[in-house]
Amino acid sequence: MAQASAQAARRRWTYAPLAIIVLLALAWSAFWFYAVNRAEATLAAWMERQAAAGRLFACEGRTIGGFPFRIELRCARPRAEVQAGDRTVVLEATSLFAAAEVFQPDLVVVELTGPMTIATGRGGAPLTADWRLLQASLRGFLRGFERLSVSINEPALRTARAAGAAPLVQARHVEAHARLRPGSADAQPVFDLVARAEAAVVAGAAALAQKPFDAEAEAVVHGVRDLSPVPLATRLRQWQADGGRLEIVKARVAQGEIVAVAKGELGLTPQARLDGGLQVTLAGLAEIGGWLFGQDSQAQASMLNGLAILAGRAELEGKPAVVVPLRFRDGAVFFGPLPLGQTPPLY
Repeated sequence: MAQASAQAARRRWTYAPLAIIVLLALAWSAFWFYAVNRAEATLAAWMERQAAAGRLFACEGRTIGGFPFRIELRCARPRAEVQAGDRTVVLEATSLFAAAEVFQPDLVVVELTGPMTIATGRGGAPLTADWRLLQASLRGFLRGFERLSVSINEPALRTARAAGAAPLVQARHVEAHARLRPGSADAQPVFDLVARAEAAVVAGAAALAQKPFDAEAEAVVHGVRDLSPVPLATRLRQWQADGGRLEIVKARVAQGEIVAVAKGELGLTPQARLDGGLQVTLAGLAEIGGWLFGQDSQAQASMLNGLAILAGRAELEGKPAVVVPLRFRDGAVFFGPLPLGQTPPLY
């Protein structure tokens, strides 16, 4: 009898690992479904906040999967309607895929498939944007914004009615990054911005359409109190009232022998006009003169002589250059003491 009891106990222990595995699988399944429900609730709340600010998001055939270690969202024909001033901009792409690890639900990776149509309203011709690969990542979807990155390979923007025509804008690669600077106070957050474009061409600008150019910019934004969804004009108005400033650490554009680098700081006046200053360093002045005046050598010489008098001499990336100080005073633009024109209000 004792021997039979011992054998039964051994059999129970033999099945114990299997029972533990089954219990763990059930517990993990319950946790995954809980995480999915939380993600759906968070997404619904986000869409409601966006809708309150005039931004509507929708898609067809939304499905959620990714069991057991990821939460994946797929939808066809994602659509966004965004209020831009007195018009509504409608964007519609082919499909969207978003994923987050169960262990890192606050980090969301998104892949958008083109082409995407852009209708700007007022009877204007719609635009079509396409790319080889568009990916974005957002950290802080649940707890509050921390970082956003967007990377696009071979983007191109065309007029939808002229699909076979040359793109209005195209590039080999474009990327942009924004992050909340670690350690910045909640009451006075600081945001670091970085953007780059490689081999870009702008068909509508004669000088920029001649050959590809590279561009990069690094900036710091001060004075954005919160990231709640509000219209752009409201955001800029709040930013100005809070003493917001855009610190341009470095902005660089290069096309062939021409190189331009700028740094400075800009803000807005209560009348929504630019206020601040930029220091622009230019190399390749002969090429710039050719842009502006073609074969008119006398005009080119006059421009170079004028810059030599008003601008400081410098060297930029091993090339002779001039330093052009630009000042913005309530929207008026000055080159040194000379007025150049007036910028329009931004809202």
